[in-house]
Amino acid sequence: MESVSDISSEEELLQLREEGKISEDEYKDLLATIRKSPVAGADRAVNARKATILQDVPWQIWIVVAVLALEGAGNLLIIPQQPVALIWLGAKCVFILGLLKGWRWAFCLFVVVGIAHILFFMLQAPVVALLNLAIVAVALSSFRFYFPSQAEYGGRLGTMTTPPLSTSDAPEPQSGKAS
Repeated sequence: MESVSDISSEEELLQLREEGKISEDEYKDLLATIRKSPVAGADRAVNARKATILQDVPWQIWIVVAVLALEGAGNLLIIPQQPVALIWLGAKCVFILGLLKGWRWAFCLFVVVGIAHILFFMLQAPVVALLNLAIVAVALSSFRFYFPSQAEYGGRLGTMTTPPLSTSDAPEPQSGKAS
């Protein structure tokens, strides 16, 4: 049985109409208002975004996630001998989660830590430094996933605005006449 929280506003309206609590005309007016409501449109956009978030992740990030997961498995195996590996395992988990969720701060932190690894291992273990360089380069190639261009949002930096969900959600143009 559905709980009250599972019933949408449209279903509630339909139920009120069927129970005779509102007329057919009131039902149509209220239904049109709900469908035009920016909140309802925003909910649809949020739900659509949640449904496709992992589908939107660029293939480059999936490669980085796979490499981090393999390194994390290695860290997991050496924790008894080197307890500091637990910290790196936790960091890798945060990086994986953040990269897949599209968190900008996690992307930036991953790049900074990756560059630090490149510099640290450059002389001690050039092969490890080269692998870190490759992973950071692959991650950086998906920069626009985390930082979309201004043209994509049509606004100034720092004032991202999303386009309307449909033409009915767009504001009507103002006429030149003053009232």
